Amino acid sequence: AGAGVISIKWSSWTATSAKGAGTYYINSCTPTCVSGKIYRTRANVVLNGLTTTHGKNYLMRVTVMPAGAKTFFWPNTKKAPVSVTWTTNVWRG
Repeated sequence: AGAGVISIKWSSWTATSAKGAGTYYINSCTPTCVSGKIYRTRANVVLNGLTTTHGKNYLMRVTVMPAGAKTFFWPNTKKAPVSVTWTTNVWRG
């Protein structure tokens, strides 16, 4: 449906985790994903879930939380989650 984090500024980065802040976006997909509205929220981002493939290390788990007292817009539901976590399958090796 189209969701992700853009304009991340990293505040810390180690071999096993990274922290930063950026803008989380999600497409409402109403009435369709093509014509849906994009909602944005300032958010904190954490990367972890170290995985090694082809001799390179990747932080594969992404957790995003609204910054400050903000909340996420969440399409088709009355209650937005406190955080969103996914494991990426994009490997840059």
